[in-house]
This record gives sequence, C-alpha cells and structure tokens, in this order.
Amino acid sequence: MDPTKFSGCDSETQQPYMDFNWSDFVDRLFQQAPQDPFFFYMEWLEDMSERKVSELLGMMLVKGAKILYNKEIAQLAPEEIETLQRYYRSLGYQVDYAVETKDQYIAKMGKVMPVNFFQIDFKPCSQRLNTQNQPMSMAHLGHME
Repeated sequence: MDPTKFSGCDSETQQPYMDFNWSDFVDRLFQQAPQDPFFFYMEWLEDMSERKVSELLGMMLVKGAKILYNKEIAQLAPEEIETLQRYYRSLGYQVDYAVETKDQYIAKMGKVMPVNFFQIDFKPCSQRLNTQNQPMSMAHLGHME
C-alpha cells in the first residue's frame, strides 16, 4: 500500500472519505499561494502516530523546497523557510528549522571545515493563529485552485 494514500470515515457523518493521495495534495498545495493558518483540516492526521505525521510533513518540506525554489532543504534561505512555514500553518503545523554551523575535521580533505547541522521538527501550531470559523472539509480538497 502506498503510504501517502489514505482512506477512512468522517467521524461526524460516518461517510467514507474519498481516497486521498498526500503527494498529489502537496503538489496542488504548492501551486497556489499559502492559505491562512488552519485553512485545511485533516482529521485523520490526528489519528496517526507522531512518527508517521513527521514523515508526511518531512516529505512535504522536501517537495515544497523543490517545487517553490528548486532547492534542497539545506540550501534554503531564511525568507524561503518562512514562506514554507506559511504553508505548514495552513495545515495547523509549524516547522522548527534550526541550523547550527560547527567546525569539523573532514578526513577526505584533511582539514577542519565549517559544517551545517540541521534540526527539523514539526509540531502543531498554537490555536491562537486559528482564525477559521469552520475547518475545510475533506470534500473541498479536490477543489483547490
């Protein structure tokens, strides 16, 4: 089974969700401007393990950097990271993206060089950012444009 495809039932209506492909959603998401915080509500993310959600959000970060800037995440400038952060907020998440430069001996080169170390974490956004009256339902995801 493709780990980016999901199905399930809406907890309120008990109606089955359409099959949902995360990869397709991410492609469509980055083809438009970032939306307001909490614009998209995906209840099924709440039911996943923290590790699985981190995997999906990590894939979104890599893909977003490639789609928007044609860069690897290690090449992103601070303003590009902030733009990506706005996309995450539209899902109700935030990215903690820290870069620390340390001097490290590189054996292949035989010298000490500065090396960047990245720490990337995903966590839910503060509800104070949530200005949405009604979360967008899964049915509306196919109508993003």
